[in-house]
Amino acid sequence: MPQPTPAREHPAAAIDAVGLHPPPRPAWVSPVSDWVLSVCFVVFLVAPLIFVQRGNSAAGATGADTQLHENRALAKAPVLRVGSIASLPGRIEAYYDDRFGFRANLVRSYNIFLRNYLKASNGNVVLGKEGWLFYARDVIFPDFFGKSLFSEDELKRLKEGLEHRRALWAQNNTRYLFVVAPNKNTIYPEFLPDYIREHQGRSRLQQLREYLRTTESPLDILDLHEALLADKPKGDLYFRQETHWNGRGHFTAYEAICRALSRWFPEIKPQVMGRDYALRPQPSWEGDEWKLLGVPEEPGKYPPEFLVPLGTQRAHQLAVSLPPGITLPRESRLRTLFLEGPGQHTALIFHDSFMRTGTLDADHVALAENFARTLLFWRYPSDSEIRIFSDWFHPDVVIEETVERVLPMVRPFATEPKGKQ
Repeated sequence: MPQPTPAREHPAAAIDAVGLHPPPRPAWVSPVSDWVLSVCFVVFLVAPLIFVQRGNSAAGATGADTQLHENRALAKAPVLRVGSIASLPGRIEAYYDDRFGFRANLVRSYNIFLRNYLKASNGNVVLGKEGWLFYARDVIFPDFFGKSLFSEDELKRLKEGLEHRRALWAQNNTRYLFVVAPNKNTIYPEFLPDYIREHQGRSRLQQLREYLRTTESPLDILDLHEALLADKPKGDLYFRQETHWNGRGHFTAYEAICRALSRWFPEIKPQVMGRDYALRPQPSWEGDEWKLLGVPEEPGKYPPEFLVPLGTQRAHQLAVSLPPGITLPRESRLRTLFLEGPGQHTALIFHDSFMRTGTLDADHVALAENFARTLLFWRYPSDSEIRIFSDWFHPDVVIEETVERVLPMVRPFATEPKGKQ
């Protein structure tokens, strides 16, 4: 005969049976409080839609709008006449995602929490010790770990290509110096997080230097690592919150280039710190890396030093009029410069941003004091442009400067102008 199913014990009775008691109901909980919470919840849900037009800016402490620096174009408003109707929901969603109300405030608050409290890096920037930030693009850290080495064929082509450029300039008795500006993380690995620093390996630049030495290449390559490492005791050589060297690092690089050039031109002597230049901090300056972290208004706690001339310089700028066949680089921030100075020779400098960073005035060029004429060009020339420059400018020396992280991007056999990345 089936037994009757026992009545299920009430949960409260079961809790009481083992001596446990539910917490007392808070005094503030009431139908009114439930209603207020429900209204607040609905407001939080609806507010981003109501204020959708304010989604791309955030009001700062002064009440002014602060734009997010996203390095991309925001989604455009969907148009019914454009594209398939099936893609319309996705286009509406993309437009709303880029413009929902209070988006900038929320994004910035999220980034501040990640960077300042969790000390979290991202794919663009690595947060180091003592306020140091490290640029992380361009495969910098795979190279730092020794995981992005050149193949034997790549080394051979890079060597032959640079030697080819050297030979082209030599046809008009022009000296050729290839200069490499070190990555910040290879000069200051001690400020990297331990989990990164302890895995440092062999870099592509080390590999290239060794290859050039073992193959007895005639190429003159100036790796600025040694000079910068020697000057580290003097003070910071790179901006703590930006990828480039600062004023002190710029001057160290300038001295090293002068020493390299003096092998060919003994009269070239570097100017003197304290007599010709001074270092001045700029407390209001903020590095670009903070923008890549999503906190563009983060104040710099370590005022960077910039190189400032003391008025002993005699070089001055002249108007630039390039010959047919040479087009100006698209980069406007670092425009082409032509300077006349008190030296005896002519210098043609192809460069990236490092050659013009660290001085308070990006148009001031210390090397111009060591030459009669100096032309700076933000791009590397093709073979046809080398011939045009050589016949038009008649340089005594050509300096090509590139930062270590883009060394694999150097294309020595280019037949058309190649812009600098």
